[in-house]
Order: sequence, then C-alpha cells, then structure tokens
Amino acid sequence: MNDEGALIIIQEDELLLAKKVVEPVKNGVKRKLPMIEPKKRGKKKRGSSANSKTNTVLPEEYEVERIVAHSKTGDKIDYYKVKWKGWDEAHDTWEPVDNLRSSLAMIADYHQNRIYPGRGEVVYKSHVDTLRIQLSELNEGLISDLCVQYLTNYGHTVDVNEDEVEEKLSVLCRIPPFARDAKMIDEVRRPLQLLEFKRRRERQMELLKAWEGDMNSISTDPAKLQVYNGVDLDGVPTNFHYINNYVTDCDVEIPDNNPLACSCEGHCLKKTCCWNTQWSEAPYTKDGILRFAKGCPIFECNKNCKCGPNCGNRILQKGRTVPVAIFKTANGCGWGVRTLVDIKKGQFVVEYVGEVIKFDTAEHRGKTYDKVGCTYLFDLDFNDNVECPYTVDAAVYGNTSHFINHSCEPNLHVFAVWVDSMDMDLPRLGLYACRNIKAFEELSFDYMIEKKTPKKKKDLEKQTTCRCNSKNCRKLVF
Repeated sequence: MNDEGALIIIQEDELLLAKKVVEPVKNGVKRKLPMIEPKKRGKKKRGSSANSKTNTVLPEEYEVERIVAHSKTGDKIDYYKVKWKGWDEAHDTWEPVDNLRSSLAMIADYHQNRIYPGRGEVVYKSHVDTLRIQLSELNEGLISDLCVQYLTNYGHTVDVNEDEVEEKLSVLCRIPPFARDAKMIDEVRRPLQLLEFKRRRERQMELLKAWEGDMNSISTDPAKLQVYNGVDLDGVPTNFHYINNYVTDCDVEIPDNNPLACSCEGHCLKKTCCWNTQWSEAPYTKDGILRFAKGCPIFECNKNCKCGPNCGNRILQKGRTVPVAIFKTANGCGWGVRTLVDIKKGQFVVEYVGEVIKFDTAEHRGKTYDKVGCTYLFDLDFNDNVECPYTVDAAVYGNTSHFINHSCEPNLHVFAVWVDSMDMDLPRLGLYACRNIKAFEELSFDYMIEKKTPKKKKDLEKQTTCRCNSKNCRKLVF
C-alpha cells in the first residue's frame, strides 16, 4: 500500500473514532477531549476536580483554535475537524455541528479562507441586507403571537441587542448557503423578527401619539383624550376626521336662532328660565347631574339667553369634562373608549356628533355599511312624526363618541338636547351615564335604542353579531 492510501485509511479511522467518542457540550467553544487521553501540551482551561458529594471527576475543557476540515453526508455538512488551542495537530478531533454553535465565526473563517485565501473577513453588504429582509419577514400568525407576548398598552417588552444581532447576521452571511443548517438560520431569524416587530411597534406608537395630538389640538372639550393600542399593530384610522359640532350635507341647513331666551342671572335654575316652557323643574341639579329619565327631551339655554357661560343649564354645550382613552379592544370590536375617572349616574359624558344628512342619503349609505357589518348612522327620530327626515352619520366626521361601542347592557343613555335650534327634527345628541361608572371601564350605549321585532331567519345574515358578552345580550346588534 502506498503512503497516500495509508493516510486515507488513517483519516477514516480517526473520523470513525471521533464519532464514537464525541459528547455534545453546552458551550460549543469548549469541549471534552476524546476518551484517548493525549499528552497535555497547552494551558489547561479548567483542570479536573473531584466532586466531594458524588466522588466523580469533572471533565476538562479546551478551547477551539480553528476549523481545519469538514465532512459531508450527501450535500449536508455533519462534521468539522477542530484544531484545539494549545494542542498540536495530532490531537485534532471531528466535531458534529451541534458542538460548534458558539463557534460560527470560526466556521465562517474556515469557509471564507477556502474561497478567499489570506483575505480575512469578506462581507458583502448586499448579501447582508438581502438576508436581513428575508429573515425579518413576519406573517400574520407570528405577529399575533408576538403581540400577545410583548405588547403593553403604551409600549413593548422586546429586549434585543441590535449590535449583537447584526454581528451574527454578518457571520451567517460569510458561511456559504450549503453550509448553513436550520439551527444556524433560526438563531439569527428569531432576533431579527423581534427587531422588525419592535421597529413596527415603535413606528405605530409614533403615529398613534401624533394622532392623539392632532385630535387634542382640534377638540374644544375641556378634558384631554389619550390613545393607546396594546392589542395589535393597527395604526391610525385613515378615513376619520375629528370635529366638535355637527357638519351638514349640501342639502341640509340647521337653524341656530332660538326664539326662546331667558333673562336669568347666575345658574338659571329658577322657574323663570327657558326650560320652564317644557318642564316644571330644571333638567340638571346644581352639580350638573341630569334629573330626567330616559326618553325625556332636554332644553338648554342658548346663545340668546342673558345668562353667562357658567350657567347651570349649559351642560352639554360645555363639552366633555371626563378624560377618556381611545383604545384597541381585545374582543374583536375594534377601537373603543374607556373613562379614566369615576363617572356619576346622570353625568354628561360626551356629545354624539357627525354629518347631518337626509333620510334618503342615509338609506343609500346604510346599504354600503350593511355589507361590511358596521354603521355609524343615528336617526334623529325623537319627534312624534312618522317619518325621520334627518340622520347623523359619524362614519367619517365625528369625535370621541365615534369609537364608543355597542352593549345590550350599556352604561350610557342617549338624550335629545335642544340648544340654539328649536327645530324638533334636529336635536343634538348627548350621552349621559345611566349608572355609576368606575375608572377604566369601557363606555357603551345601545345602538338599538328602540326594541324592534326580530327579523326573519333569511334576514339574519344581514345583521351584525353582538360581542358585548353582557348577561342579557341579544346576540345581534341590529
């Protein structure tokens, strides 16, 4: 047998022996040497020591110096030959890839030295950028899981060192694709996905904060509003415009010259006030709490009254004094509104505003809204007329009330309020607490104010499923 043939046999025997004696270790940079004990020639990283309790000997560990060769099964690399630091080549061993997870940089050096001898690290930025995009991809299912795990109401708990991730990505790019296994890729993929998720979340938070600022700058309400989303990565509604008062369609005009006016001074709680034309007592207590039962109309003082802005009969027109938060619900109801303070029964919360349109226009828009199972149409049918000539549409133009969800057992009731207009078909809409409401409780009102007979079975598909989960839920919104 010639020398070359003998060398091949020796290498094959050495590989076979290594596969039999290799033991995976937690740290890929250091490992236990084969059972055939070599003559020690380097500095020991950790000497053997006896465990007093078990009387066993702890293995010695040594440090990888470099990778010198590899072996394959088919197209898959399964072993690398390791040169140990402080040991000569006679003690090189074959290690499975799993033993070298912490030595990926040495694996990259080995492969690059075969391709670019003597050039050191060669990293193509284009390769890094392309691989970053590929490994950072997020699908809907993964985003949903990450939201549950990492989102808070006003931020996130993602903690990833971006510099370390970029370093791992650079190392992975220096390893040829055929030499990368699934574990190598996943060790970089996961932190890259977390970084992408973090970037999206922080961008979302910037947009929500800007939206919050925009609404507060437009709002004339005394109380501020907050916005947060601790559920998903949805951003700002793209087709919503914040308003403070009704806006009208081109064929609608709201009169604003109420002929009834009082000459009261102070809080307008005397019987000489304009409310006395309809009722024997003022609608509000001296603390601004509504006295009336559901369904009773409210007549507040108007711009022609001589009383000042602090009049006790100007509650709705003073605006929202309750600080609230627009938030993303976790039950699939989209955005919702919750109070940030306790609210007393009978306390005014917010006015429902939107675009005032005629009935025919509302019917046309309603067909479109029914197709998507969502509507913001509110009929102004508080008068005794058979027909309802006007409807408020808050789909595009609205205020905080636009985001208040439905409940079959609501904590808010809707009242018709007349101020500067005495057209009985054009009241303003006030939402008042129908019970005491605790801070951070979600606000709601019943979208179906009047109880109607159930629809036929064939019509049920057109109705919207209710998700209020209240004890007496009707299962359908309308």
